[in-house]
Order: sequence, then structure tokens, then C-alpha cells
Amino acid sequence: EAAEAALTGTVVAADTGAPPASGACVYAYSALDGSLAGGGCIDLQTGAYRVDGLVDGEAYRVQVTPGGEQYPKEMWLPGAPYLTGAELYTAPATVDVRVPLAGALSGTLTRSDGQPAADENVIPYLADREEPFGLYTTTAADGSWTLDRLYPTAYAVTFGCCSQQWAYGRTSWATADRIVAEPGVVTRVDDTLYLNGTISGTITDATTGAPVEGLCPEVKVVGPSSGDGFTGGCTDASGAYTLEYYGTTDADFRILFYDSQGRYVAEYYDGVPVTEPAAATVVHLPRGGRVTGIDAALTPGGVLTGRVLDATTRRPLPNICPFAYSGRTGPVLPRYSQGCSQEDGVWRLAALPTGDVTVHLLGDGTHVGTWVYSATTQAKATVFAVTAGRTTTVRDVKLAVGGRISGVVTDAATGAPIPYAFVTVDPFEPRSGPLPGPRGAMTDADGRYVLGGLASGDYAPLTYEESGRYGFEWSGNADTSASATPLAVRLGRTTAYDVALDPAAVITGTVVSRTVAPAGSYALVDAVTATGDPVGWSTDVGPDGAFRITGLPGGPAYLRLTRFGADGSTTVVWHDGVASRDVATPVPTVSGQTANVTTHVPWR
Repeated sequence: EAAEAALTGTVVAADTGAPPASGACVYAYSALDGSLAGGGCIDLQTGAYRVDGLVDGEAYRVQVTPGGEQYPKEMWLPGAPYLTGAELYTAPATVDVRVPLAGALSGTLTRSDGQPAADENVIPYLADREEPFGLYTTTAADGSWTLDRLYPTAYAVTFGCCSQQWAYGRTSWATADRIVAEPGVVTRVDDTLYLNGTISGTITDATTGAPVEGLCPEVKVVGPSSGDGFTGGCTDASGAYTLEYYGTTDADFRILFYDSQGRYVAEYYDGVPVTEPAAATVVHLPRGGRVTGIDAALTPGGVLTGRVLDATTRRPLPNICPFAYSGRTGPVLPRYSQGCSQEDGVWRLAALPTGDVTVHLLGDGTHVGTWVYSATTQAKATVFAVTAGRTTTVRDVKLAVGGRISGVVTDAATGAPIPYAFVTVDPFEPRSGPLPGPRGAMTDADGRYVLGGLASGDYAPLTYEESGRYGFEWSGNADTSASATPLAVRLGRTTAYDVALDPAAVITGTVVSRTVAPAGSYALVDAVTATGDPVGWSTDVGPDGAFRITGLPGGPAYLRLTRFGADGSTTVVWHDGVASRDVATPVPTVSGQTANVTTHVPWR
């Protein structure tokens, strides 16, 4: 059984050299589990104390709680405000203590609008570590506050909610000013509490001047974002809105007025078309500022509407979605209101600006999509003249039942069906995620699929499986799209196509810098075939530079490495440390086998 030991010593006040007249107590806490092991109070005449019941040879942290308003509420030996600053003492030991006079911090917190900041938290943190220690106060009605009986040392002080503001006007513990609570002194800490910034204005109808209710302006950050966001902002019955910004720095924004209800043409402040965001007026919002008068007079949008039917049965088709494009050669229009067809076959495009528009109706997996009317390209589509504030109804559009590709996907080694595999005739980007669409299909539990709504033509379907157990495969058991064997598809007919997937090839590796140190922070690795088909990707490269890519089809793979900088920049290199795929070193892969590489990059 372990022998008992004790801590002994004296406690005196640093200002008088005598025992504190109000008394003091000493406590020992086990270094093993933090439990209280024992305690004892001083003799008021001599200042002597004794803590019995300790274990000989074990270590303890020692706390002193002086009485009296002039001394700290607590201190940890040899001299710290909290346990994390305490040193270890091995029993038995003699530990003499000099108790300093307490310091105090006091000040007035004023909001950025000039009003007192009442009922706000004031919390001191240790200056040498980001750690509060249970001591706090709240501001009075006039914004005043006091933290007294502090151990005299340096602190960082935070105000309000969520530790977003620190004295003086800082936004983090790391940048906060270090404020020393001097012994026997009240140190002033007056500061401003920045309110959330706001942007406000009024939105009206440009034709009638009436207020527009229920429109929610959107905010586009100009330059690096602080990572904070906006809340609120929808207009009320008077057309007024207020956007509240939870940012901690000055910031610049472009304000987009977009009507999700499809009533008005979208535009940027100040009257800039939605197609020209770079020309929009930049709104500067100071930290805690109030920017008013960001108004808009919006033009009622034009409407294009029509009905879509089955070309054979003449029955209305639901779930056919229209897309509006600018003229015969322009891109899809931004920020209009799209209404896909309902059971009556009626589709609707609203909030369109005045101008020439072409319309594409997307197929539904059974019917072939078309440019209106019955055109195979935008250049051959009918151009509709849209006038803001007017509705144009176009004649019925008929969609033909497309061709189909159908079959079963199996494991090449076992013949077992592969459920949840994907077959698509659309371009594929692995990082976008496999989602079945009008020109893609997913296998059922028996490995069967049907891919429909295809126009007559030749196709080279890609088959892949999301888990990465199998390699990508194009028709004809090809490892690239360029070497695929095309399938002929005709309207209203089904082309049979069964797929047997081979096990995936795998690449594992390490990303190292020029100094041969691991270089993995914010980096990704992607794999493409010799003809540029994206076929695999890594999760984030680990701190040790390690990465793994599976789902590869076999054959030479080219690795693209992308690093994302903290400032939003990107750096791209190819294996092994070159600028383009043309000069990159290919990695040979074989289905069902793992290749290991080390690749060099210019970053650390």
C-alpha cells in the first residue's frame, strides 16, 4: 500500500508580506485523473497550510483560493489563472505561495450605430491559448461591464455571440489585442460592437410604379468571400427589403434582382442586364454598415407558352421541360422562369427579356427532344420574338417516340447481374456524380436497363458502376470512347446491348514535392484515358500525400493533379510534374490489378 504524503508551506500576500487577512485555502488535484485529492486552509496568524492524504511519489496540480475582494478568485501554482497553466508538484513537497493583488478589466461596449450594447456577453480568454475558463459577465443597459478579481496576466476579450468579435475590433482570438490585467489596477477596455451589415432598398414595377412584393434579391460576392452569408431580404407589401450580412469585414457585392415567381425580367443593380454581371454596379458594405437606396424598377417579363403532344397518339405529354436560348446562335438565357409541362401538356417560359428566343424541349426518356419546331439544331429552330409584358402562345409541338437501347449488365468473371450500374450516351464527368437522365439509365436488381428517347443515329454507350469495383467500358468492350464500336439506333426500335464489366484497374500513389516531402494539402488527382476521357478520381489527397483511384478500365491512364490554394487559386500539373497531358508520363494499368506511382508536384 502506498505511503501517505503531504504538501506544506505558507501563503502570504504579495503587497503586505503577511497572511491574507481574509484567509486562503490550498487544494491538490491528481495529475492522473484531475480529481480533488485533498485541501487545507491557512493559519491566519502564520499563513501555514497543510494538505494531507496525498500519495507519496504522485504528482499534483495546486490551486489557491484567496479570500477578500483585493485578491484573485483563484490561482494555480506557480502562477497562472487556470489549471492549464499549472505545474506539477510531487508529494511530499513544500510549496510557498505569494498571492498577488487582483487585476480588473472594465469598459463600455457601444454598438456600431451609436447605441449602448446591452445584455452582451463579455468573456476573457487566456492570452497564450484559445481557451475560456468559465469566467464571464454581461453588459448593463448602458453597455458598461466589469470583470474583477482576475489573476494579473494577459487576456484576449471577446464580445457578443459566437466569438466573432474581439477587442479591439478584431475578428479572431489569434488577431485579438492582448490586454494585461495589472495587479491592483482597473484597466479600461472600451470597444465598439459591430452590428450585422445591411443592404436595403425598394423594388417597384417599371411600368406601373407599384411595389413588388415577394421578390428576394440575391447577393454575389465580388472578390474573396469572408465565408459569411446573408439572411432575409424578401420584399414586403411596400416593396421594401433588407438583406442582413453576417460578415466580419468590409465587403463588395453585386445585387441581383431575380423573381422566382416569373413575373419580372432579372437584372443587376443598377439596371444592368443579367447577361452582363461584370458591368453591374458594385455595392460596398462597410463592416457593420447600413447601405440604403439599392432600389430597382423591374420590367414585367415576356411569356412563351405552348403545348407538347405525342406525335402518334396526339395525347398531351407531361414532364417535358423547355429551355430558352438567345436567338439562333446564343447560349441558354440566364435567370428566366421554367415551367415543365403538366398533365395537359402545357409548358411555360416566363420572365423573358425582350428579344429573339429559340426553344428546346428536352426529351423524357421515351420521346425524342426537339428544337421548336421539329429542328435538329438551334440554327434551324424557329425564332420567336418576345416582348416584355406580353404572352406569346405557340402552336403545338409533337414529339416522336425515340429509339431504345436495352440489355443486361453483368460481372464478366462470374456472370452475376450488376444492379445500380449506369448506362449513358451523354458525355460523362466522374466528379459530377452518376445520375440517370433522359439519355441515361440505371440497372435494376437483375442488372437490366432500358435507355430510351434516342433520335436515330449511331451511339457508343458508356457503362460504369459507382462503387468503383468495375472498370468503365464503352460499347464493344472498349477502354476509350474513341475505340468504341457504335450501335445503330432507329426511332421506335430497340437495339439490344448486353455489357459484361471487367474488374477495375486501380492506381495508388504518393504526391511529393520537389524536396520529396509529402504534398497533399487541398489536392485532388484525376485520371483520364489517352483520348481524354475522364475515368477516375481520388478523394482528397491525404496529409501524407497518399491517394487512390479505382474504377479504371485498364490501359494507359494519365494523371492530372490539382491543388486548391487558400486564396481560391488553382495549380494544375500532370504526372510526373509536367504542364500538359501531351507530355505527361502515362501510368500502365491492367483490369483487376493495382499500379503504384510516385508523382512530383511544384507545391509543398
